[in-house]
Amino acid sequence: MDPVQCNQYDDSGDCGDLLGVHLHARQEVNIVMKPTPFNHVYYFPAETQFEVMSFFTHGFICIASMSDIFVAKRPCRLLHFYQPVLVVGLYVVFSVIYWAAGGRNSNGSPYIYPVTNWANPGLTVPLVMCTVLIFIPLIHAFLWVLHQLRDCWLLLRIKAITSIQPAGGQ
Repeated sequence: MDPVQCNQYDDSGDCGDLLGVHLHARQEVNIVMKPTPFNHVYYFPAETQFEVMSFFTHGFICIASMSDIFVAKRPCRLLHFYQPVLVVGLYVVFSVIYWAAGGRNSNGSPYIYPVTNWANPGLTVPLVMCTVLIFIPLIHAFLWVLHQLRDCWLLLRIKAITSIQPAGGQ
């Protein structure tokens, strides 16, 4: 099939390498961009004061990922919530290994983020379990709704533009 004719939003089409690249890019967006709003909401309450570097490492990335929803016309599938859940689950395993190996953050604390302080498992385990099993899927669902709103707005704009009749009649 000619790549120009390939419907990039139809996973069933035979588009060869183009489809594989497109699907891989969509997975990367689900894995990297979808958890960033959650990371931002999770991280900033732990900050005691506003730091410019913290904004650029968390806040700016959150803004960029939210903007990407409205700028890029990538589809979002509701059932693909498992992709960020798997990655965040792997991050949780990494943070446990990091803590057990004696890793320290830039402030010398034995955790990467205060919410992953494994020295206090009574608070950390339920919080992490809720994050992985409830909050990440809910955020994915919220971002899916934003994608749907974007698509509805685009459809209305396309209908409005195509319904404009030329001045000369037909």
